[in-house]
Amino acid sequence: MNSSQQPIVVVDDCRVSRELLSSTLRACGYQTVECGSGTQLIDFMEREVPVLVLLDIALPDSNGFDLLARVRHRFPLDTLPVLVVTASAEERDVVRALTTGANDLIVKPIDRNSFLARVYYQLNLVQIHRQNEEQRLKLMRLLGVKEAIEGLCGEAVAVQDGQGRIAYCNDLLKRLVPGAESMGMRDLLAQLVPETTVNKLIADITADTSRSLTQWIKLPTTMREGGFAESCRLRTAIHGEYRIWVARLEAIEEASGFCGWSPGMV
Repeated sequence: MNSSQQPIVVVDDCRVSRELLSSTLRACGYQTVECGSGTQLIDFMEREVPVLVLLDIALPDSNGFDLLARVRHRFPLDTLPVLVVTASAEERDVVRALTTGANDLIVKPIDRNSFLARVYYQLNLVQIHRQNEEQRLKLMRLLGVKEAIEGLCGEAVAVQDGQGRIAYCNDLLKRLVPGAESMGMRDLLAQLVPETTVNKLIADITADTSRSLTQWIKLPTTMREGGFAESCRLRTAIHGEYRIWVARLEAIEEASGFCGWSPGMV
C-alpha cells in the first residue's frame, strides 16, 4: 500500500482529536487529510478517493451513521475501509455502526498500538483485494484470448475458484450443460462423466492441490447424439488461485485424429 498516493481521512469536529490521530498516523509514514465535518468529507471525496476513513459519529452538521451509509453506498467494504472512532461504547452504537457499513469500531480514548494495528490490518485487506482483482482481470484477459482459440478447437472450459465454485465457463460448455455457470465443479463433472470418474478426479487433485492432470474420459451418450465422439481428453491445471478444466471435444468424423493432438496447456 503506497500511503503517499492515497491519504487516510480523519473526520472529527474536535481539532485536538483530529490532530492526535493524524500525528500518530504521520509518524508511521501515512499521509493524512483532516475534515472537521461531514460536508468537508463529502467535498474531499468528490475530488479524491482516500485509502481509509476514520469517522467520528458525533458531527455538528451530519448524522454520522447517515454519512457512513452514504460513503458505503458508493464504496464497498473491501475497497474503502471505514473505521468508526467514537466515545460511545454502547452496544446499540457498535451494532449500528457495523451493520451500517463500518469495517471496525475504535472507542476513545484510543490505545496507540491497537489503533495502528487496526489501521494496518484494514489497509492490508485492501491490498489483498486489489491483488486478487488484478489477478482475476489478468485471468479474464487470458481467457478472452483462449476463448477465441476454443471456438476453433472445440474446447469446453471451466474455471474453478478456491471454494470449488465455477468462476467462468465458456459458451461451448454452457451449451453442453445448461446452467453450468451456477454449479459447483463436482456437480458439473457429474453431468459429463460417470460418478466413479468424478470421485477419482477429485481424489487425485485433493491429494495434491497443485497437481496437473491429463487423461481420457468417456462422455455420456448425449455427446454422441450432439455430434461428438464418445470420449475426450480432459486436462486440469492450477493458474494462481484458480483451477482450469479443459475438455477437448472432437466431432465424430474427426475422432481418429485424437492421437496426434498435443495436451499442452495454453
